[in-house]
Formats: sequence, C-alpha cells, structure tokens
Amino acid sequence: AREKGDLSENAEYDAAKEAQSHLEAHINELKLKRSRELIKTRKYTINDISSMLGFSSIQYFSRKFTKRFGINPSEYARKIYES
Repeated sequence: AREKGDLSENAEYDAAKEAQSHLEAHINELKLKRSRELIKTRKYTINDISSMLGFSSIQYFSRKFTKRFGINPSEYARKIYES
C-alpha cells in the first residue's frame, strides 16, 4: 500500500524534473541565440561555435539550430556572408 508521503515525494520529484526541463530549454535557447551572434562575427567555424557553447556534437547542435530557426547553421552563415 502506498503511504501519503510517497505521493508528495513523487509530486516534489515531478516538480523538480519539470523545473529542470524548463531550465535546460531556457539554457539551450540562450546558447542557440548566442550561436547566431557568433556566426555573424565570421570569426569561428560552425564546429568551433558548437564546441564553444558546449553542444555534445556538431550534429546535435545543427539539429537543434535547424529546429529552432528553420535553417541549418551553414546555410545561415552563407546567407550572412552574402549580405
């Protein structure tokens, strides 16, 4: 049988997991916005930017960037350089 305490501990755990998820999403959003700024400087490669911002791989970074901005980082850089 479940005790009352178990339910409140589960609710606290769920709330903590949700807060962590929101925090991670916010941090990723900041990192992605920063990546656009770094691309605009023309000082770094996409691989350098991915590493600088702590993404686990360039593929993961590219996937997140494309999902967020609707264009992959290399295409974004090309658009910036053509301007």
